[in-house]
Amino acid sequence: MSYRLSPAKLTTYQTCPARYQFRYEYKIPTVGFGGAALGRSLHGALTRIYRDWDYSYPQKPGLSWIDACWTQETASLTERQIAEGYDILVRYFHHWIEPSDRFLKPLATEAKIQGRLQINDLEFALTGRLDRLDWFDLDSLELIEYKTSRQFVEPDLDQLTMQVGLYAIAINQQWERELKYINLIFLRPGESVRIPVTEERLIAAQAVIADLAQRLRTDRAWEPNPGTHCDQCHYKQYCPAQTTSPEPIPTPNHPASILQLSLNLKP
Repeated sequence: MSYRLSPAKLTTYQTCPARYQFRYEYKIPTVGFGGAALGRSLHGALTRIYRDWDYSYPQKPGLSWIDACWTQETASLTERQIAEGYDILVRYFHHWIEPSDRFLKPLATEAKIQGRLQINDLEFALTGRLDRLDWFDLDSLELIEYKTSRQFVEPDLDQLTMQVGLYAIAINQQWERELKYINLIFLRPGESVRIPVTEERLIAAQAVIADLAQRLRTDRAWEPNPGTHCDQCHYKQYCPAQTTSPEPIPTPNHPASILQLSLNLKP
């Protein structure tokens, strides 16, 4: 059986092994910080824009197509969110669609990705979802990921290395094409960051996975890694690095064997 691993899991582990244990091994539930509904609707509208367009049509889509796709994603939103989301998509249209010579059909939109990786006699099933997968050229691909944060924040290159490596391995196995770039598009501020997929990033990602595999095999301690990421951590009350008297882990969540559960873990 395989240990299921996603880009989010790998990034969490690399950020803080203790947070990984609280979230994925103990499965302690979290409460979101809000703003998810608008983000889901924006992702849904962008999926429709690229997935449902008639690519046999000689013209590129216009704002009427943007409006039609957005209208189908607004049922759960407030009037203010509907207006804000439409403004974001109009800016996206003027920045990314209108200036381009052609409107090309992606290889995939809102798709599940799967792959496998064998490290230290432990098989990892790589799983995740992607927003959009474009052709970069005839033999290679570019992954587009939409970000809905209100402000542009320069991505953490160490964390991106983990995500880039994992996506590249899974995409290469699933579509038999090389992943050339990951393009992060920040929808609200209208910024983007394009990260090349390099051999160094692939090696770094596999090294972190190997460390995780060793930890699962030996049941080593999952040490906290204090930093600025602690400010928005959901598990402060359980963490010895954040409180002198950590709360006990809820009994139903406490695994009898870390390794045993790791072989049957669901994301």
